[in-house]
Amino acid sequence: MSLFLAAVEIQPTMAWDGTVTILADGSIDPPTAPIQRNGDTYTLTASIYTEESGGDGVVIQRSNMTLEGAGYRVQGPYWDGSGIRPWYVQNVTMRNMIVKGYVTGVNLLYCANVSVTGNTVGGNINGIECHFTKNIVIAQNTVYQSEEVSDVSFITDTGSQIVNNNLSQTMIGIRLYNCTHESIYGNNITAITNVGIQLDYSNYTRTYNNIIENNKNGIGLDYYSAYNSIFDNQIKTCNATGIRFENCSSNSILRNMIVQNKIGIFGRFSDSNIIAENNITANIAEGVCLNYSSNDNIADNNLIDNQNGVRLRHASFSIVHGNTMISNTQYGIGLDSSSSHNDIHENTMRQSYYGILIFALCPDNTIYHNNLIDNTDQANTMSSNTWDNGCEGNYWSNYNGVDTDGDGVGNTNIPWEGVDNCPLMNLYWIAADVNHDLQVGILDVVKITAAYGATRFSMYWNPHADIAEPYGKIDILDVVVCTRHYGEKCD
Repeated sequence: MSLFLAAVEIQPTMAWDGTVTILADGSIDPPTAPIQRNGDTYTLTASIYTEESGGDGVVIQRSNMTLEGAGYRVQGPYWDGSGIRPWYVQNVTMRNMIVKGYVTGVNLLYCANVSVTGNTVGGNINGIECHFTKNIVIAQNTVYQSEEVSDVSFITDTGSQIVNNNLSQTMIGIRLYNCTHESIYGNNITAITNVGIQLDYSNYTRTYNNIIENNKNGIGLDYYSAYNSIFDNQIKTCNATGIRFENCSSNSILRNMIVQNKIGIFGRFSDSNIIAENNITANIAEGVCLNYSSNDNIADNNLIDNQNGVRLRHASFSIVHGNTMISNTQYGIGLDSSSSHNDIHENTMRQSYYGILIFALCPDNTIYHNNLIDNTDQANTMSSNTWDNGCEGNYWSNYNGVDTDGDGVGNTNIPWEGVDNCPLMNLYWIAADVNHDLQVGILDVVKITAAYGATRFSMYWNPHADIAEPYGKIDILDVVVCTRHYGEKCD
């Protein structure tokens, strides 16, 4: 038993000097190299050290094979060559090796259906690089201390997966450049000096269930990356931004937990993106900040304990709706720098200094069906905007007027706060609550049926009953919305 244990302990120290090539015909060059072949599986039997400058560790020219590292090391000549270099091959698996000291730890070129799993790749200039590849799997590796650019990078790739890796101590954790239909999930990415995951010129990727902590930036999108989905990630304590995008359009950022960064989500020169259902908490500056952008949709997010909830700068034709903003130290929603033609509705701003803050030169925004509750200054505006949808405005916890006609809208002490001509008497919570009494009941049904068939120019027109698209006519769809929620009450 003692002799057996001694043999196990010294196994990793065994070494061989030189470059090994697995040739296309399956043979090993040189034949004395420490690799044992068993059919399509090639297993290291000792560590390989590359002493020659510019040399590679293991060169793979054969397709349809497995390289089993068995825990041995492939050690480079102080940042030269590549540790494992499969070029122009397919259906290859490389696993269970330690690769250190090369320009590139694992270097794939023009490969397809290759799997790199269970390896430790550290102390190289670049960790794992894939160029002009397809259907690559990078899984369960530990990649760290890549000295120059990235732990894992793909350039011109499609259909690959980067899964369950631990990545740290480099400039970029994962970088995609000119890639499409990739999946990045289950990775732990920490201590990155620039950005945890970076997408450039990349489309239709899915980035999800990653834990990204203690980096400068969490996730970045640049250079016209579009139609990407970023969801269910945990992004924490990044000292710049949680998620940042610039010159990007039509991306979806959904259900992420973005906590204790400097800025939660920051976008610039980016249009038609969706930011929805995220929990954005305790960020030093803004929860969401969009600059020079338009037609974006910020919906159903929780923005709590940030300095500012949502900030729009030089932003237009965007929708901010259904968000909950609580205890943001400066404001819930802020518009500045010529932000105009935005639709702000169904948000709750509670216990911030300003509920809504609108600076000068920000006209023609429409603000309605919002709940402004116990903010120090409910609304501070320096521009001319519309604070109702034609018949209903916003709920103000400090409104002290009276509803004289029973339609749920105040008729006295208006315009409230100098802006709202149609202040709601109770919280806005659902369209089916036609009379705004915080429950959907027979009175709501009566109001809709009494106006059934009416249009805007009819005698019996009731704009409060027009609760479903297409707007402008009271029809069966309005009845359906109301009856679907019949009996519900606002908590």
